[in-house]
Amino acid sequence: MAAKRGVKQFPGKLAHWAGLVVGNGLLLIVIIFILGEGMPRISFTWTEILAWGSLLLAFAGILAGWKWDKLAGWLILAGILIFYINNYLSIGKFPSGWVFPLFFLAGLLHLAAGWLKK
Repeated sequence: MAAKRGVKQFPGKLAHWAGLVVGNGLLLIVIIFILGEGMPRISFTWTEILAWGSLLLAFAGILAGWKWDKLAGWLILAGILIFYINNYLSIGKFPSGWVFPLFFLAGLLHLAAGWLKK
């Protein structure tokens, strides 16, 4: 019976660890970027405040992923969606590059882990 339970929980554990790897990799990229470029300036526009706030929400979700998968998934997705909407409304296009879509992947992996691990 224990062997069946372990096999049944494998997809949830795989999604959990994949979400942690992707999310913490993103966090590491941002930390390296900030260390390399220096801290951002002190005065921000409201658009920049919302952008940084939404990314901080996503980063809080990444850190929450170590303990609470569903909460982490929702925080990451909410943060990156707010970031995308803010970017579109302020400059008329969505963020480009390969990094930002990985936030969606991390959020979806944590949500999947939350529903698969029961």
